[in-house]
Parts: sequence; structure tokens; C-alpha cells
Amino acid sequence: MSLKLPGGDYTKHLCRGNETPSDQEPDLSVAVLPNSLPCYNLPVQKRDHNLQIVTVGLILAVVLDTILQISWKLAVSGIPDNASMATTAIQAFSGVYFYLAMFIFAAQFFNWMRVLSHADLSFAQPFTALSYITVLALSSHFLHEKIASLKVLGVAMIILGAFLISQTPHRTTPYQSLP
Repeated sequence: MSLKLPGGDYTKHLCRGNETPSDQEPDLSVAVLPNSLPCYNLPVQKRDHNLQIVTVGLILAVVLDTILQISWKLAVSGIPDNASMATTAIQAFSGVYFYLAMFIFAAQFFNWMRVLSHADLSFAQPFTALSYITVLALSSHFLHEKIASLKVLGVAMIILGAFLISQTPHRTTPYQSLP
């Protein structure tokens, strides 16, 4: 059985072994527990394309966030620690790194909207933590910040968490508008 929803035709498979007769259409307008409703997935080619969009988008999210964080740091790097908030703002606004950060922030926004249109938030958001790793590495290399062993342990935990999440489906809900 297939179901026509915005974004494509969906083929039915059963969630967690619950069976629904093939001649019965599920009522998607009623809120029910996820395991009591048949699941709908896109055909394999569309799923692979969506997974590719999600993968590229998540990599781009990490790269953009890394550039953004380094740009923020560079934007305020020449400002004295005891500068007032007004002085800090004026000096930050007068530098090229502030405007680079704003541009990257806008690019990050549009990339993130694209990712979330193809993946669950609970899948995508934890992957952005990988930017902690890239920021840590680039801060050490370019900004000459010291890396403590506890930071390295934290990075190892982030990598483990991202790996565990990568073992789950990137989409667990039908491709339809949320209420």
C-alpha cells in the first residue's frame, strides 16, 4: 500500500511488528502512539537521496559552525579584557571578522533548515556537537590555545555519542507538515 503525502509517495511497512490490514488506510489526522500506526517510508532511491542531503548538510553544518566560532573569536581578539560593553561592540562591529561571522551565520541558518526538512531534529542536532572537536583543534592550531587532557576525553565522548546516534534512522516520521 502507498500513501500520497507532500514530498512523495510513501510505502508502508509495519512499526514494531504491529499489523494493520492492507486494505485499511491509517487515519493520520488522529494523534496516536507511534507504535500503533504503520510507518511510511520513501522509496529506496528517494531515501538514499535524502540521506545524502542530510549527510552533506550535517558536514556543512559542522564546517560552518567551526568557521563561525573562530570568526567570533577573531572579531573580539584585539579588544582589551577591561573594555566596556559599548567599546567591545563598536570594535567588534568595525572588524571584517564580525561581518564574516554574520555571513556564515546566515549560510548556517539556510543549511540547517534544509537538513531539518530531511531529518529528525533528534538525529541531526547531536551531530553538530562534532564542531566542538573541530573548534578545539583549530583553536589549538591557529589561536595557540592549550588543550587539557580532560578536553581530549570530552572530545572522545562526543565522537562516541555521534557514532551511536549515526546507528539510528535519520528519519522516524512521515514527510509531512507538522501541525
